[in-house]
Amino acid sequence: MFGVDCSDPGEFIATGGNDNAVKIWQTDGTFLKTLSKHNGLVRDIAFRSEGLMAASASDDGW
Repeated sequence: MFGVDCSDPGEFIATGGNDNAVKIWQTDGTFLKTLSKHNGLVRDIAFRSEGLMAASASDDGW
């Protein structure tokens, strides 16, 4: 795992890594969703201050 961030209200965690996907979790560890649009390693993830939207950076340039 390379990218990780927690939403400001502390409700969600986003992780990303060498599987080219972003995974969304609740802070209690419950898995919610996989976002698999990247074609390269996910290097970083950041939630907006409201915690409702996140951005990810990958080796694929997106």
